[in-house]
Amino acid sequence: MDADIREKILTILDKHRIMTVATLRPDGWPQATTVGYVNEGLTLYFLCGLDSQKAKNLALDNRLSLTIDYIPGSDEQQRNIAEYMRRQAGESYIWSSGFSFGDWLAFATTRSDYPGATTDKDLIQTAYFAWSTELLAKTAHVLGKKVDAAEYAGLEEKIKGAFQKEYVTPNGRLSSNTQTAYALALAFGLLPDSQRAEAAARLAADVKKFGHLTTGFLGTPVLCQTLSDYGYLDEAYMLLNRKEYPSWLYPVTKGATTIWERWDGIKPDGSFQDAGMNSFNHYAYGAIGEWMYRVVAGLEIDESAPGYKHILIQPNPGGGLTHANASVESMYGLVAAGWGIADGKITMRIDVPANTTATVRLPKAKLEEVSEGGKPLAGRADISGARQAGDAVVLDVGSGKYAFVSGFAVEGKK
Repeated sequence: MDADIREKILTILDKHRIMTVATLRPDGWPQATTVGYVNEGLTLYFLCGLDSQKAKNLALDNRLSLTIDYIPGSDEQQRNIAEYMRRQAGESYIWSSGFSFGDWLAFATTRSDYPGATTDKDLIQTAYFAWSTELLAKTAHVLGKKVDAAEYAGLEEKIKGAFQKEYVTPNGRLSSNTQTAYALALAFGLLPDSQRAEAAARLAADVKKFGHLTTGFLGTPVLCQTLSDYGYLDEAYMLLNRKEYPSWLYPVTKGATTIWERWDGIKPDGSFQDAGMNSFNHYAYGAIGEWMYRVVAGLEIDESAPGYKHILIQPNPGGGLTHANASVESMYGLVAAGWGIADGKITMRIDVPANTTATVRLPKAKLEEVSEGGKPLAGRADISGARQAGDAVVLDVGSGKYAFVSGFAVEGKK
């Protein structure tokens, strides 16, 4: 395989921080490490459009040796991990055995009327059991392994049923009434359709009540995405913009230039947390970056055409932001999207690399008002479709650079 392609994949995986070393620790933190294991092959597939054989043929260097070993189809590791979780859960499909750190470093308080935001560890483990099994079923489907896909899809349904029976009331309230519990249940599709709206409302209400997040390592990565997925974009932006503890910007007010392990590595009074465990350069809470790419800038992968072969660009301006820009290296070249709001108009600038296509969603736009490069959309060979979809305009475009302009009403302003 061409050396340039090999280096391109290395660059992509380095930029996306793909985990290349992971150890299954039955005595440590199994629900976190198994998520990394099971997701590994799909990460390569969706980011690069590679199946296991194509990746094997690349003969990548040692930086990816472990990643390649865990690509689905290259060995039995994914199945082994799923079966490990199944053995731990047993016939109840509730994973309550073994030691785990749970929602590590979730918000805590010394206030007498509220003990913190403790989410039961078995709820978290069972949620990740279901999600990991779903990823394995999806992997099997991608590889054309119909029997395995059916088996693990069936197992996933059994886990969901057990989760609902054990942790969910008929009105959609979770036994652990925390942001992490609701975010995981909604993000992993563990609730029946009839209960999701109520659960999302409970999640948003809890965010509003506290005025901040209460999640730890395992709830934080899905919190803002879940809020925005269910129509609570304002609440997600509120969490992003908050500067007081606990928040992403609180460390910045203390001089941070990296993501901390704790929400309060330096406390509001200026004192330090326990020196025995107080990293000032840690990965977990940096997960907000994915939401900023996917929701704020709007860069999304189309799983039906992976590797950015077909790109989804669907930004969601809000939170008082006036502009946002994001880019990512793909197998086909640089994919970029940015928007800016000024003088009652929104300008979206996008780069769609050669041999790819994109579907672009312009928010709060009217089709007859949209222009590209100062010209109307009609008669453009590089724009194969343009349609009104509610309060948005959806465009299908080919490769190239575009600058779309449309009217845009900022909420609260006339």
